[in-house]
Amino acid sequence: FDNRRSQQLGEFEIIFGSSTPARKVTTHGEWMICWDQFCNAVTFLMPWRAGELNSYRAHITNLFSAHANPSYHVNVINYDKAVRIRASERRNILLSDIGSFTDLFITWI
Repeated sequence: FDNRRSQQLGEFEIIFGSSTPARKVTTHGEWMICWDQFCNAVTFLMPWRAGELNSYRAHITNLFSAHANPSYHVNVINYDKAVRIRASERRNILLSDIGSFTDLFITWI
């Protein structure tokens, strides 16, 4: 079952939907690399989101820093995934609205 959709935009094709990741993020360093690439792409198209994304990056970085043991980082990564899923499903929540994710924080952190 393939739940992806595509849209032709000139000579480009944009594909929407889920796909299997090539690699799994498991460390703070890997998360930072992926996040920075994501931010570059998003702010290229939507520069007004830079503040929101920087605020969220600081929040997640603080969580990684609070727990020096790398075995704990999987919890931060799972929290991040849950937050991004919720924010993507609701148009009235920004990633910088940390208070909107308290239940996810309690579950994962």
